[in-house]
Amino acid sequence: LIDSGELNYPRMALMKNIEGIVEVEFDVNARGKAVNPTVVSSSAKIFERSALEALRQFQYSPAFVAGQAVEVRDMREVFVFKLKDDAHHRKR
Repeated sequence: LIDSGELNYPRMALMKNIEGIVEVEFDVNARGKAVNPTVVSSSAKIFERSALEALRQFQYSPAFVAGQAVEVRDMREVFVFKLKDDAHHRKR
């Protein structure tokens, strides 16, 4: 991962003091962008949109095979929404 996007805590979750975890599976294209995201698991639906929006901002180093950039399939990221400490973060 070269650059990660900002993970925004959903306002309604903040107001209701809800914490959560979202696991997302995706591919990384030859340009290093996350594509085809799918929520694999989620402790609360309210966090899914924020996790997917953050993932769309991620920039990965592309993988190379025989000198050519290639797509990498079935990557996963876990997004943790926690009210303590920083309010939210991404777990690798």
